Amino acid sequence: MAAPHRSRLKRALHKKAALGSSADLTRLRAPARIKPAGLSLSSRFALATAFIIVLCIAVMTSITYRAVATALDKEIDDAGIQTVRALVVTDVRSWRPYYRTPVEGREEEFKEGIPSSLFTTDAQKSQFERQKQTNRNRAQSVARGGDTKLLDAVILDAERVRVINGQGPIKFRPAGGERVVGNVAIQTGIYEGAVTTAARSYGAPMLDADGRVEGYAVVVLSEDKIQRMLAEMLRYLALLAGAFIVVGVLVSWFLGSRITRPLAHLLEDMEAVARGDLEHKTGSHSSDEIGVLARTFDRMTQNLNAARHLQRKQAAQEHQIGIAREVQARLFPRELPRIAGFECATTPQPRSAAAADFYDLFALQEGRYLLAMVSSSGSDLAGSMIVLMARTLVKSLSSGESSPAEILRKVNHFLSPDLRPGMYVTALLAILDANTATIEFANAGHSPLVCCKSGQRVAAPLHSEGIALGFDSGPVFNRTIRDRSVELKVGDRLVLCAPSVFVVDEQSGDQLAEEQVLGILGRHSASSSESFVSQVMQTLAEMTGASRKERETAFLTIKRLG
Repeated sequence: MAAPHRSRLKRALHKKAALGSSADLTRLRAPARIKPAGLSLSSRFALATAFIIVLCIAVMTSITYRAVATALDKEIDDAGIQTVRALVVTDVRSWRPYYRTPVEGREEEFKEGIPSSLFTTDAQKSQFERQKQTNRNRAQSVARGGDTKLLDAVILDAERVRVINGQGPIKFRPAGGERVVGNVAIQTGIYEGAVTTAARSYGAPMLDADGRVEGYAVVVLSEDKIQRMLAEMLRYLALLAGAFIVVGVLVSWFLGSRITRPLAHLLEDMEAVARGDLEHKTGSHSSDEIGVLARTFDRMTQNLNAARHLQRKQAAQEHQIGIAREVQARLFPRELPRIAGFECATTPQPRSAAAADFYDLFALQEGRYLLAMVSSSGSDLAGSMIVLMARTLVKSLSSGESSPAEILRKVNHFLSPDLRPGMYVTALLAILDANTATIEFANAGHSPLVCCKSGQRVAAPLHSEGIALGFDSGPVFNRTIRDRSVELKVGDRLVLCAPSVFVVDEQSGDQLAEEQVLGILGRHSASSSESFVSQVMQTLAEMTGASRKERETAFLTIKRLG
């Protein structure tokens, strides 16, 4: 009869726990994949690297261009300075057109022209013309060569007005400021001769033996060759820079892809975990920062997985505790039976998730009633379930039995095989014969039955031999369990207490002695049963510093009326 009750109870608990776990799992939803917005990390790395490369190449190109331009400027300046200094070391008179001719020194005399009578022969006249032309071209011949940049060379008088060696004014038009190197004045501008081109003029004073200025030498050099070289160099530099930029962008994109590829794999791993696969592991085996990040993520995933399993286990346990609480609520007596000549009361039903103490009072046959107080060694769900099983067995096996000890023997026989090592159940059973006002009780390792005699201020414990249920499956338990009886006088009260009644800690931290608890029970014994329960609970709560709602205990009391 007991086995069907146990199997039905277990099946109900497992079924409801499974339904609760399934309902929790159905709440999980795979998250939508999060796509990165904007440029990818590899593209940003490539762009940043390319920008740095472009900036570096631009700076290097500018530096190279400026260095070459400076070198070319120095080259033309050195040539111009050397040329003009070569001109000024000679006597200014040697640059005159009629130098070493019959006209030398008589220029004013022949200002209107040179008469033919001056020459006696044609040979003399031809010699005169050749010498005059040589004098005029001497300045140009100073720097003339196969690759000359010389555009013009003139000798001016001291006032810089009259050209001594030429036929007309210099054709150079300054277009910039003047700078001086030593005694040479340098100007940039435009030369407007047979070909208009950019040029530079170099002028230096010609001094006599006393240091007085007798004239000025001016040479004009073309910048065309420099500009062509700079333009060609700039083109080459641009092509070279473009090639380096293209190669740099490709290399940076390649490196960016290689560097960010582990991050992309790690992102895929994270998405797999985000979809709920907490068993997933990353495939990174590198020892760099990304490898450390991957291993850290694996540890986090393992912790999350363990936390999820723990959460599911806790949820299942809470669900099972809820079921146990529901089952307990249904099995606790909602209303105690009315017994003629007696008054019964009990503490409120425990509010904890799974109570380890259980009490009951129900009628048997022929005016007999069974009072039961059952407690488990554990306060967890398993202890609560064992208590429910013990209560079910007690109620099932008590029919037709008049001996509490015999009922406990049968309960121990069916309950012991289901208890794991270290778990046991204590029970106090009492059978009241209302006709004779006698109580027969048996104690299986439980707190003693407490008797409060009328007119006495201290209650007395009624001990009975017996070991707890589950310690032994047969011979030892059957031999030690014994019945004991007591007769109730008018005003006498019996109290069946849970072990927690005798385990009370004061606010100071000291535990109440058993005599103090018995004194509390005896002091309020004269009150009605309902008042007795309320007063005892209030007194215990005041002594422990807890409210009545926080202080949970269980006891069942019966008093004989007059």
